[in-house]
Amino acid sequence: MPNNIITAALEPILKCHRQQQIRKKITLLWTALGSTGLLYALIRHKQGWDHPHAFTTFITLWITGTLILWIQHRRTRLSLREVARRIEQEHPKLEAALITALDQQPDPKSGDYHLLQTRVIREALENNLKEPWDQPFHIQLFFTGVLRFASLLIVAFGAYLIKNPIEPEKPSLEASVYTAVNLLWSRVMLNWNAEMLLSSRRGSAKRFLPRLAWSSCRQTDKHKHYR
Repeated sequence: MPNNIITAALEPILKCHRQQQIRKKITLLWTALGSTGLLYALIRHKQGWDHPHAFTTFITLWITGTLILWIQHRRTRLSLREVARRIEQEHPKLEAALITALDQQPDPKSGDYHLLQTRVIREALENNLKEPWDQPFHIQLFFTGVLRFASLLIVAFGAYLIKNPIEPEKPSLEASVYTAVNLLWSRVMLNWNAEMLLSSRRGSAKRFLPRLAWSSCRQTDKHKHYR
């Protein structure tokens, strides 16, 4: 049976450690599930592949996975010795003094501790006053809470993208008008160039026909003259 005095100092740390563990597990689950949802939304946007029950499946997996982790957490029991061992890792000056103090039991008859036991327990408690054992656990609990909130945002964003697919951007009115004007202007210029080319060809033909007729007349006159 653990020592009652040390147990009273370790129980709040044990609760903090349990909360830290469940937050870590939930953070990993939510991050993985949210990333999967974002990946699905990206593939659907690129490939056009869709599933009619994607959103319902996503929410069901999220709720079910969270409940399973919570039930497992409620059934898992941590011993005070494990917490004491972690505290000794965080505070090397203890040198196994905390676990030793945790194992001390009072005299069954008198209910008191002998001198050596009292010294071991006092040294452990004095170390707790100088370097609070719960400080690293509370810092880790804070950061795990921040990470859990970030993972919740990932899940929410993934669920939103699954529920509301990203559609291709539609051109604005100004862009549509600008495109239409450019297309119309291109066609006008193309028609104008075609007309100019046709006119130039017609002009060349008109200039060539009189020359051809005049040359034929000269050749006819020369032929008559020789006769």
